[in-house]
Amino acid sequence: PLKARRDRRAMAGIEFELRALFHDAAGNPFLTEMSDRLYAITFRLWYLNMERGDWPAEVRSVEEDLEILPGIMTKGDSLEAGRVRHAQLMKHLERIRSKFLGLTT
Repeated sequence: PLKARRDRRAMAGIEFELRALFHDAAGNPFLTEMSDRLYAITFRLWYLNMERGDWPAEVRSVEEDLEILPGIMTKGDSLEAGRVRHAQLMKHLERIRSKFLGLTT
């Protein structure tokens, strides 16, 4: 399992698949393009610094995202999906910020 060993590629693969699900659900090419641009910036920091810090916390975060996703997608409420995705991304950015800069809010 992913918790037992640090596999950055496997973790990144899960993140890419999760993002693709949100992009497909949105059906908005402009949103997908902008999301990809912004994600490329944060992904580099996240991927390169993934080895630092609490690996189980990274895995837990992805697990939480995957647990929430089915319920959101079946509701068909795009505003709720947006709010949840925003919260997920903010948690992700905070983990990057904490690892990269040693800062927390």
